[in-house]
Amino acid sequence: MAREYMKTCIDSDRRLVWGQGKNGSGEFGIAGNGGWGGIEAGGKTGARCSHYVLSILTLFPKASESYPKPPEPSRAARSTQNFPQTLYSRYDRDLNLSRMGAMLRALIFDVDGTLAETERDGHRVAFNRTFSEAGLDWNWSIELYGELLAVSGGKERIRYYLDRYRSHFQPPINLDKFIANLHAAKTQHYRDLLERGAIPLRWGVRRLIDEACDGGIRLAIATTSALPNAMALLDRTLDPAGFEVIAAGDIVPAKKPAPDIYDYVLNQMQLAPEECLVFEDTHHGLQAATQAGLKTVVTYNDYTETQDFSQAVLVLNHLGEPDRSFTVRAGDAGDRRYFDLALAKSL
Repeated sequence: MAREYMKTCIDSDRRLVWGQGKNGSGEFGIAGNGGWGGIEAGGKTGARCSHYVLSILTLFPKASESYPKPPEPSRAARSTQNFPQTLYSRYDRDLNLSRMGAMLRALIFDVDGTLAETERDGHRVAFNRTFSEAGLDWNWSIELYGELLAVSGGKERIRYYLDRYRSHFQPPINLDKFIANLHAAKTQHYRDLLERGAIPLRWGVRRLIDEACDGGIRLAIATTSALPNAMALLDRTLDPAGFEVIAAGDIVPAKKPAPDIYDYVLNQMQLAPEECLVFEDTHHGLQAATQAGLKTVVTYNDYTETQDFSQAVLVLNHLGEPDRSFTVRAGDAGDRRYFDLALAKSL
């Protein structure tokens, strides 16, 4: 069967791709004007998200032209040992897009405020518990925390608060170390809140991620949150192994609104911006994704609903559920009542 399939591909105006799955099984696939299709030449096992990126060994266009085996990219973005041992193709991405058109291949999610309402009911509460535990009389109200959210990153947020509201404060140790210690303690309080189930996922998040997994769409995380915080939420509410790349915290020099974190994810996944769709909840996040050339769906929350989302392709109050319709603030969702993979592919 595989031999006949190979002949069909070589004889047609398509490119034959032979790759290897996670457990060493072989797969044939074709990339052409009709999109991607493939058959297995062997079984494969793995997580429920059983889509695998193929390592391109040989590409056969209509002629006998061939390409060398590509080098394996860095695994820096892999944050747990349970990720599928995936290899990425490095064939000419632009040529592939010109032949196939830009098809949706990946969904990239921010974490805080996008996957769950972590800011008001999670991080803010954890910060206040940390301050009290450290003997500090600081209290971040819901209103004040809304202001502090204009600063990306927890440690950066503490520093901003000190500069703005506690300029005469004298830390007992080096300021950088003092802030780092506070932030580490806050992370533990945040994890405790998650373990107690105090921070559920937002409407539609689990449903869309499950649908993407079942539909062979790749998943990634791009967040300025510290990696332990991001992993705490994923471990408690989703399966981290379903995400190929979890890019978090200080993995890049500049945080959102700089595009660095999204550039990093695109590089790790070896995808073009046109092949991805991003989900964000803030203006800073939208700016970061837009500067990286990515289309973005915004699901705003109480803290961000008044921000400028004019660059988003769709602005919603949440992703919705079959029995809980979303509200469209900007963009065209047609007659849909909740966000699904079909809507994602249409944007």
